[in-house]
Amino acid sequence: MTPIETLYIALGIIVTVGTLISMSAIGVKWLVKNYLGEIKQELKPNGGGSIKDHINELTNRQTKDEALGKETYLKVEKLDRKLDDLYDKFIEYLTKDK
Repeated sequence: MTPIETLYIALGIIVTVGTLISMSAIGVKWLVKNYLGEIKQELKPNGGGSIKDHINELTNRQTKDEALGKETYLKVEKLDRKLDDLYDKFIEYLTKDK
């Protein structure tokens, strides 16, 4: 084999490897662009159908539930104080000399 033939074979291998790497890179770029584009759309609010909209809805519900929980806790505390007061008055009534 002459040095020119060896050079042609080496250049052919280099061009083939470069082409395969380029095609692979273009394929990966296309996949990333398309799939990340879909994911990107899910992360933007669009009126109810995206993940972002569902997260916002759950956050709003959680905020309302926390407010309701605090309100309920305060009402229970108030009722507990009234019950304690009523119990004290009842004990006082029972122990009162007649």
